[in-house]
Amino acid sequence: AVLMSPKSRHRTGACPDSSGFVSEDLQPAHELVEALRGVIKQEHVAAHDAIEQLWALYESLIGRLHRREADFEMLRRSSQECAAKRKKLEQDLRYVREAFESEGQEQL
Repeated sequence: AVLMSPKSRHRTGACPDSSGFVSEDLQPAHELVEALRGVIKQEHVAAHDAIEQLWALYESLIGRLHRREADFEMLRRSSQECAAKRKKLEQDLRYVREAFESEGQEQL
């Protein structure tokens, strides 16, 4: 808005405030302030939504990490059990082979 001279303000009947501006002069500024408040509210809501989405993603990733750690631990235990069984079978095979070899030598 274009600022009016004191004479033109008087002619239009607008009352100046203590700073010399009439309320009509300040109306665009008030509208811009309200528009900015609306933008700030929207940005605040958008930021809040983004934070909630990030938190949900974080919780999801942590859940996946815990499941993978549990799977890894299960595989590690299974691998140890398999290694122990393999060792036992190798030992049993060695005893059988030794028994077979000693039996073969006795027959000679």
